[in-house]
Amino acid sequence: MPRPIKRRFNKMPNETMKQHKTIPFSIQEICQQLKEQAYISVPFTVGKDTIEKIMNSFMAFLGEPDSIKNQIYFQLSTSNPPEEVGLIYRNPKDGKDDKVYFHFHPAMLDQYQGLIASNAVVKEFVDNALLIWEKVRNTIYELLEILSDAYPGVLQTIFNEETGNKEKIIIRFLKYNWQKRDQKLAKSHHDRGGFTLTLWTNKPGLRIGEDEKTLTLMPYTDKKAYFMLGQAAPSIGIDDLPLGWHDVIQVAETKEEMPGTRWSIVAFINP
Repeated sequence: MPRPIKRRFNKMPNETMKQHKTIPFSIQEICQQLKEQAYISVPFTVGKDTIEKIMNSFMAFLGEPDSIKNQIYFQLSTSNPPEEVGLIYRNPKDGKDDKVYFHFHPAMLDQYQGLIASNAVVKEFVDNALLIWEKVRNTIYELLEILSDAYPGVLQTIFNEETGNKEKIIIRFLKYNWQKRDQKLAKSHHDRGGFTLTLWTNKPGLRIGEDEKTLTLMPYTDKKAYFMLGQAAPSIGIDDLPLGWHDVIQVAETKEEMPGTRWSIVAFINP
């Protein structure tokens, strides 16, 4: 029988996260890049081979019976729209993008401890998701610590005594269905939260810019992530930097050119 999953939270962000710096930019460099292109590429410590292994565990999870994979669902908060955790389906007939994704947050570990401990496929995916969540948490802490030099208090909007290591950082494991060339897999939009960190994709298609005219196709680079601001950034004091306008397009013309679907991992960081 698989061993029960263990919580592996750091004690407090300000006691642990300052020990291993990975962001090589000054506040001036970060702000300048955000002003010029509405995103910045930052180091991310999980490499391509590990991420592909993690995505394979997500694919295996999607292959589980509905009675297993659909058990996990709850709302992390009562915001509008709610911050959902679990497996979520979007139907293009409802005006949504054609996709399925899983939202991970460590709050699910205790609530679904029995399911996780009793199913090896679920446990492997959840273990991997927790690893990514912790790495994202460290990266975002470093970024906001630097941004605090110009925007005092921004770090505390995410990391503070009240969050108690339960910050509203949600990891999205995402599967898009194949579409025609240049058709949008995800419509152009700003994310609703404070910050977004795009971590990995198996196929090109993500475009980021300040607006529709400046959208630029983003290459995937190993151990790098794209950081951008969301709609909530002005409400927490960052009101003079552009938000990251972005979409996802299908870049291959035939399934033979680019077989299969598009997979990606994205982190949403909300105040």
